[in-house]
Amino acid sequence: MLTKRSNINQIIFRIGLLILLILYLTGLIISTENADFFAQIAIATIFLFSLYCDIKFRIISNERFKDLFLFSFILNFMNIISMQNALIFIILKLISSIMTFILSLTLFSLTIIGGSDGKLIVLIFSIIPVNLFSFSFLMKFFLLLSICFIVVFAINFCTNVIGVNKYSFEILFEFYINVTVFKRIFIKAFYRFFNVADVKEVKNDKFHILAFYLIYNNNTNVFQILAHLRAPLVLVCIISYYITNILKIGI
Repeated sequence: MLTKRSNINQIIFRIGLLILLILYLTGLIISTENADFFAQIAIATIFLFSLYCDIKFRIISNERFKDLFLFSFILNFMNIISMQNALIFIILKLISSIMTFILSLTLFSLTIIGGSDGKLIVLIFSIIPVNLFSFSFLMKFFLLLSICFIVVFAINFCTNVIGVNKYSFEILFEFYINVTVFKRIFIKAFYRFFNVADVKEVKNDKFHILAFYLIYNNNTNVFQILAHLRAPLVLVCIISYYITNILKIGI
């Protein structure tokens, strides 16, 4: 039953991508401006789908990414066969994709973003029309993205230092984990104590558990376990993307 439902969802998803391609092709035939508009519609649709998956499952499946990257390839192929300066288009796309991949990989290596977030960023920048893309736009996006992530993890750190989980961290570092001050700061920024009941109710890999130490929090009177903070990072990507667009228009 679950497999049948999954197959139906996959068919609906692919039909949606096909509709977006038809709309883009229609816009491309009419004018470049119309094609750019439908490209932004496609980006907004992908963002909304990714946000839904991120909030509900905390992950976007590789099967969905395969379909999305195929969608991006077909969309770019339409552009290549419809323009005179196809070589320039290909070169610009390759350069932007390589730069986006390197910057995303850097943030992934620093554990600021996850693998799905990195793939999503590369995908989005592969869809952005060449005439709307600039390297300053790319750098501003990643700068704003990094700032937003730092704010999210700084808030989590402050919550862990002065909030209800403060007692649990004191117990963890006093009796279970002997680490440096820097490591303690890192753990408090990127991890959070969750109630055991909440972790048990979650399906899939919504929680990445750091240590299997059961700690009783006297402040909340519940048992807790330490897990990786899985903030809705796709939402941060969306905010960063559209704020960068607004700044670009303003400039």
